[in-house]
Amino acid sequence: MVQKVSPRAQAIAAQLKAEIAAATNAEYDSIPKVAKALDLEYTTFYRRVNGKLPLQLDLVFEVLDLLGVNERQFWEHAID
Repeated sequence: MVQKVSPRAQAIAAQLKAEIAAATNAEYDSIPKVAKALDLEYTTFYRRVNGKLPLQLDLVFEVLDLLGVNERQFWEHAID
């Protein structure tokens, strides 16, 4: 079954992916590293961050907390 992901959700996923790539802590500067740190299955997490699967808000907040990213700035950049 193909799950549709809205353009807005894809933009949020793209911003999350950018935040991971820009992480100042080398321990969390890649999708595999973040998936491992949060004890997530890599392939599913990869597909969510790349906008192929819906991205749950709880997961967005977990990643932002892990990376130390300001939530307000994240949403401003994601929706801009």
